[in-house]
Amino acid sequence: MNYTQHIISKLIMFAIPTVFMYINDVEEGGCTVFPKADSPNPSEPPEYAIDMFDKNSLEHALLYDCHRKLAVPPKEGTAALFYSVTPDGQLDPMALHGACPVIKGTKWGANIWIWNRQRYGEIKTGEGREMLIRNDMDENIYITWESKPNGELGPGEDLKFNTFEYHRFKAHKGNYKGETISEFTVQSEPDYQEWILKPRRSLGNKNDGLNMPSRGAGGIGTHSEL
Repeated sequence: MNYTQHIISKLIMFAIPTVFMYINDVEEGGCTVFPKADSPNPSEPPEYAIDMFDKNSLEHALLYDCHRKLAVPPKEGTAALFYSVTPDGQLDPMALHGACPVIKGTKWGANIWIWNRQRYGEIKTGEGREMLIRNDMDENIYITWESKPNGELGPGEDLKFNTFEYHRFKAHKGNYKGETISEFTVQSEPDYQEWILKPRRSLGNKNDGLNMPSRGAGGIGTHSEL
């Protein structure tokens, strides 16, 4: 059965609590049903409601759960609050829910979702910082920020931009999902930081650096060699 479900284990981002607000009274139907939870007062849907929908439709199937399972009635000025995760951080299958069809009247509602991470706009983790990335390698390098594409640098090219403390970047070969060759975390100090990507260290020259951050006037951030 295809219920609306905000908990999908394969997604990195998900809503922790959900608040569904009921803006008006509904004459009949329109409940929010939780099919994994039993109703304290189960009943059967009336025949006239069953006859409103095709037997193969989602609405027809929902009608039975709306009367047999836990359902929150849409009353003006009230709201349903439920959590998508358990206290130990596991996805909660009991949060599975669906919207019962409106039998009589009109339903108005509004959702408030509180997510486990910011969904839109700039993610600010601290104070603003300036950053420069320079590619001293002889091939194109692909930069990602929090697994998202953040720019492609050809040999000898650099990229200067504004960022924030504790933002994490990775450098990849081939494409944005290619081999990770280096990582960089923006630090609190200094205000301007550089990340210089250099060729891999050769066996014959111990002085060849591997993706080392610059220690010049710009200062450095935390760097990992992979």
